[in-house]
Amino acid sequence: MSLIFLEAHRLTKRYALPPGVAPLDLRGLLSQPARWLRGRRSEPFEALRDVSFRAEAGAALGVIGPNGAGKSTLLKLLARITAPTEGEIRLRGRVASLLEVGAGFHPELTGRENIFLNGTILGMKRSEIRAHLDAIVAFAGVERFLETPIKHYSSGMYVRLAFAVAAHLRSDILLMDEVLAVGDADFQRRSLARMRELIREGRVVIFVSHNLGAVARLCSRALLLRGGRLVTEGPVASVVSAYLGGDLGESPHAVELQGREAPGDFAARLLRVRLLRGGSVAPVIEASEPFSIEVVVELSAPISIAPVLSLLDAEGLCLLSSAPTEEPLTPGVHRFLAEMPPRFLEDGLFSLDVRLLSDGETHTHAPQALLFHVQGAEPRWPGAVRAPLSWSRG
Repeated sequence: MSLIFLEAHRLTKRYALPPGVAPLDLRGLLSQPARWLRGRRSEPFEALRDVSFRAEAGAALGVIGPNGAGKSTLLKLLARITAPTEGEIRLRGRVASLLEVGAGFHPELTGRENIFLNGTILGMKRSEIRAHLDAIVAFAGVERFLETPIKHYSSGMYVRLAFAVAAHLRSDILLMDEVLAVGDADFQRRSLARMRELIREGRVVIFVSHNLGAVARLCSRALLLRGGRLVTEGPVASVVSAYLGGDLGESPHAVELQGREAPGDFAARLLRVRLLRGGSVAPVIEASEPFSIEVVVELSAPISIAPVLSLLDAEGLCLLSSAPTEEPLTPGVHRFLAEMPPRFLEDGLFSLDVRLLSDGETHTHAPQALLFHVQGAEPRWPGAVRAPLSWSRG
């Protein structure tokens, strides 16, 4: 039986919202005192309600959901930054957390001093910190600035050092929020690789991110939160599919924008990008069925333009790009449709980048415009794409 490192039981967190604006009106106070007092009373807000889960040794648990779902509140409870209003948390061993850039760092201290400060806060002995110092500095890439006060660090240097400290000093549970988005692609790759090492060593990693590809690459299980409640828990692929298929108000498989919100410039704007299966929006694709990608653009001038679609896998690797032939178009709204054949993609999480090009000029770029999940590909082949090549014998 695996050792339970973390157990949360019926966690609820309530906050008191500031009272509504009720100006001091003597006439209102005298004529309707109850109504006036209600306007001055604070309202309770449940950021998290009745959430329960557990994590065993070596578990990698992703926490996903739209903004305001309660993800950061959950991490703050687990990190003991704030206490739950109701419920219980049981933690085994040391907990290291990286919930926001520079949390726990003192801006006037140098990089070296902050490493020892953070290690001490985590309960490490000075000899243990010294033993990991070189690895921390090398991972963060701050050798030249180690003796510089970190108030002079860029946000990228800040988060690299903070992650290096949290990931290299001995802890049993590592809590990670969206802060890795500050780093560049190489840092994110190395950070994910380091977290995989920690998981293989038997540590527990709780990872909150809007980057579903990163969650799918790192985690084996996931929690889906919405409105402070736990919607579902299970294997990461099924939870991501539930998120993409849910009516969460942040549908990542269909983007529709109007007016100035639509990305683009004075000549061309991207109004809509949708994933369609049988004419309907589809966040989850059956590998055996064809599907299409719809792109709608609005032109304010007669130009030759073409949408360029780039398909990326969960690792962020571009698998293919495709675009129609550029042709002169009149001002107005134009719809493009790219047909994808059945049995073309293997199981997995994919994203789609969209660019509007005209004579080599990019009018707009929408990275990760769509996220979708492919399932049901049997048998499993190496790679992500099954290319429909023309074969002959001779």
